[in-house]
Parts: sequence; structure tokens; C-alpha cells
Amino acid sequence: MVASFASGGIFAACDDVAQGESDPRMNIGRRCTRLHSSSNSRYDYVIIGTSTSAHAAVEAILMRKPEAEVLIVSEEEKSGSQFADVYHANVTSADLMSSYNEWRRHIITRLHTDSSKNISAMIGENNIIVDACKSKLILQNNSEVHFSKCLIATAGVKRQFYNLDSAKIGNACMADRLNTLNDMSDFEQLESIRDIIGCGHVVVVGGGMLGTEVSSALASRGMRVSQVYAERVPLQRQLPYYLALEVQARLLKIGVRPMPERLVTAFDPVVDDPDDGASSIVEGEDAESGLMRLTVVGMERANLRCDYAVLASTHIDASVDPIDPQASGLEIDPKNGGIMVNAQLEALQNVFVAGSAASFYDTALGRRRVDRFDHAVNSGLAAGHNMTKEFANHDESLNMLYTHQPMFRNYMPAIDVICEAVGEIDSTLFRTVGVWQTTHGGQDEVLTENENSCLNRGIVYYLDDEDKIMGILLWNASDLLERSRETLRRQQKKRNVATSAQAFKRMIPLAPESWLTVHETRPTYVSLK
Repeated sequence: MVASFASGGIFAACDDVAQGESDPRMNIGRRCTRLHSSSNSRYDYVIIGTSTSAHAAVEAILMRKPEAEVLIVSEEEKSGSQFADVYHANVTSADLMSSYNEWRRHIITRLHTDSSKNISAMIGENNIIVDACKSKLILQNNSEVHFSKCLIATAGVKRQFYNLDSAKIGNACMADRLNTLNDMSDFEQLESIRDIIGCGHVVVVGGGMLGTEVSSALASRGMRVSQVYAERVPLQRQLPYYLALEVQARLLKIGVRPMPERLVTAFDPVVDDPDDGASSIVEGEDAESGLMRLTVVGMERANLRCDYAVLASTHIDASVDPIDPQASGLEIDPKNGGIMVNAQLEALQNVFVAGSAASFYDTALGRRRVDRFDHAVNSGLAAGHNMTKEFANHDESLNMLYTHQPMFRNYMPAIDVICEAVGEIDSTLFRTVGVWQTTHGGQDEVLTENENSCLNRGIVYYLDDEDKIMGILLWNASDLLERSRETLRRQQKKRNVATSAQAFKRMIPLAPESWLTVHETRPTYVSLK
């Protein structure tokens, strides 16, 4: 397993870094010193991207070769303190900080100083060609940068919601009322939302992990919250239906109003225009109040007024900017997105890929792409390890297979849920087997998906058509995370694995068997209306 990242080093932030010279190549000197121009055209290691994976790789490289000449290439037209500083945040609450760390931190680009004098930066580059045969980058102005090893660690981009007009989202008169959850400052604004709208009405768009976390967090702060999503219940794509219903019920108890099977198609400021013929989909104090109007489409078109709106898109799409993958001979995964690499995270000779940009071969689950913070850090460290294999000690492995099983955490303390998972968590693709701890013993039957059970602590297994375990979800069972990782890594690939209710009770011990019940579901097709 790849070790977790170290504090300090390349991850440490700089509060005040001066703007560099006009030359786009700048040396990152010691912490809080001026960026100096550099005219080098040959480096030991070239890192394309400034994501979490990029910084983790640099950390691993410098641990083995502190004197290495490293160039960090970014398409961003900014540097130093202009990059988001995620380590000096004002957010103090655990719930919002956890949401940021889990779903946004790994795609935030940042360019910080480090104690090494041998790290340089090149900013504002686009359409880069990676020539693996000649170990060089060809830049847009046809200049060349030679390398011994290259890593592509570009940050992913959050997926946009269906039918939303991005131009309207940028309406200046709504800038302080529409939160797109792009970076830490947006999460900080949620922390102080009462100062903006008092006890006003907040609409959270999105029924995924991030949207549900934010809805829970805002409701716990006394806000009137409506959650709009395309599915029938929140988290329906991730959780078995009975468990998603349980989440919806818990959200209702803390005041989150569900608005299922609806798409938001437009945002507009409220003006004294004549009625456009659309009905209101809420009643009471929220029906006529609010400075924003959302156009919502479900069975019929309607309007929804609010004081503040949050776009909470969970999914992150792969991005390889500023690279030209076709000219570089890089293969893009047509199913998962990202650049295809082997189990050592190598795409071409001496060219590696890490983070959400990589479609890697998982020795346990097959080819996949992962967009989680845990994966960003550990894949970056693994890539850095493999890029410096010639400097390994005699007791270190030369080539490291990336066998780490990345996890994610869905933290919702307001509804008493800490959900953690490894592998592929998709109830629309896989059948599920849930093992649940009851408050009493003596129950040994298998429950159907329409029967109620005590859903306070349990394990949900996700199985494909051949009964292979593709994912494991822990519901308030954080103590079993490492056992879950081991189960995925070591599971047999043959179909003769026992899949009875009794076998699942024993697979990862949750409690005495007499305290456990089993809950099975089939894959659930989710339609968008």
C-alpha cells in the first residue's frame, strides 16, 4: 500500500509570493521568496498540472532525490499567492470542511513554494505535445523542454448540470446569491450564509453525495432548505433504494424539503415582470419570497423562488488540458475518460499519469478512473515512486503496482451518518447485499427490499452479474475500512464464491451473526425526466 502524504514540504502553503518575471519559466525558491526566471530547457522530471496528484508526486520524487531538477507546467495564467490557498481556510466546522476535502480539494490547482531550490514553474502553456520517443515537450511556440521522466497530473473539472445556461449562472446581479462550490471560498460562504440571507430559503441543486451533504449541513444551521434532484430520492445512484429512502426520511426530520424528479433549467433575478404562466411548486412562506427564481422542469414547468441557491455537482470529469493527447500518442479511455495507463500508472515509456486524469488498471476490479482525494494523493505518490525507481534503496521495490483501493467519505453528522466506501459504488449497475446490525438478536432471515430494518450500522456489498464484489460501502462502520480494502484485493475471481446470506454475514465480521439481517436489492434503473 502507498503511504499517506506527509505534512509540510510541497504541500505547505506560502502566504505571500511575489509575481514572477515576464519569462513564463520561474524558479520556486525557498518559502515566501521571489520567483526567479529560469531559462533551463532540460529537467530530470517534468510535472504537467498543479493538482493534488502533482504535488504528491513531487513529494515522492524529492524524498528519493532531493537535488532533482523539477519543472511544474500549468495552463493557468497565474502563480504564487494567486492560486487558491486551501491550507489557510476560515471554515472551521467539520461537516463543510469534510465536504470540501472530499469532493473539491483534489481538483483545486495551486502553485506553492517549497524548501527545494530546484523546482521551477512554467505557467500559461496550452496545446503541449508530449514526445515520449524523444523525451521532450513541444510547446505552443515550438520551443522544447527535455525530460528524463514526465508526469501528467492535470486537475479534473466538475460536471455541469443538465440544461443549465452557464451564461445565466454568471449573471452579475446574482453573484452573491448563487454558489457554484468551485473552491474553498464558496464553502466559507456557506459557513456565513446567515449573514447574507438571515433565515432565508436555500435551494440546493443536486442529489448526489455533495448535494446531500450540503443540504444536511445547511439545515442543521437553521436554514430553510429545499433539495432539487433528478432522481426519485437522494443518493439513489449510489445507495440501494431502501437506504436512499432512509436518507430522505432523515433529511426530512431536520427540515430538508425534497423536490425529486426535477431539473433546474434557468436562474433569474426576481423582477416585477408579468407572470410567465408557470406555477409555483412550493407553498407557504417560500412561495412568494426570495430574490431568485429558478425554472424547474419535471412533469410540468414551474418556478421556484429562493434567497440563495447552491449548485452541488459531485461528479468530476477527466481533463487533460493543456496537453494535445492525439498528437502525443496518448490513448483516451472511451468509457471512463482519462488517459489509459497500466497498473504502474505508465502511459508511454517514461510518461506517467496520476489522479483523475488516469484510467488505470485495477488488479482487483479491472480498468477504472477515480476522482477522489484519497486516490489523488496515493496515485501521485505511486507515480513519483515509479519515476524514481533507479534511486531506490536496496530494500525498496523498483516498480510499484498501484493496488491501493481509494476510499471516499460521505459525512452527514446532522442525520447521524458517516458513510465510507471503496470500489465501484453504483446501485444502478450492480445488485446489492446489505448486512445490517439490529438492536436485538435472534433474527436470521433475509429481508426483502420493501421491509423495514434497523439501518444504523451496516455493510453493503455491490456485486456484478458474476457475483464478483465490485464495491463495499460502510454505513457507520468506519472501523472496518481496512478489512473492506483487503476483501476487494484478495477476493477470488472464480464464480464458486459462496454468496448466501450466511456467507455475507461472515465475510467482514460486523457483529455476532444472530444480531445481523441481510437486505438484498437488484440494480435500479434511474431515469431522467
